[in-house]
Amino acid sequence: MDYVDCDAISLYAQGSVAIGGGVNGSIEVGYIKGDGFFLAGSLGVGTGVDASLGAGVKVSQYSGTGSPTIDSYAGGGSSLGIGIGFIDLGFSKSDDNRWDSANVGISPIGNPFGATFSHTKTKI
Repeated sequence: MDYVDCDAISLYAQGSVAIGGGVNGSIEVGYIKGDGFFLAGSLGVGTGVDASLGAGVKVSQYSGTGSPTIDSYAGGGSSLGIGIGFIDLGFSKSDDNRWDSANVGISPIGNPFGATFSHTKTKI
């Protein structure tokens, strides 16, 4: 993955609903540099105002000790999601501070504006 400066890259599909409190979920297929391909699912709860379905690309940077692994990708994390029109942006950090991620996607359900903050749990 020398052409992309990241330790993991994935394609994802997601959905979220929040009016005050809410839920979100995603499924992603990706590749971790040096460890291979993975399939992951995430569920989370949080707060915000949003209703979206979408798909996009997520890039992640590993800052833990040793090499990044598929097993280290699983676990809890906090995320911020912002939707403007048909564009979804997201940023997340794992609870153990080993992974930082950013994603950009397209939502067929355009909103003038939506934002959520949530805690998610990722399973591999």
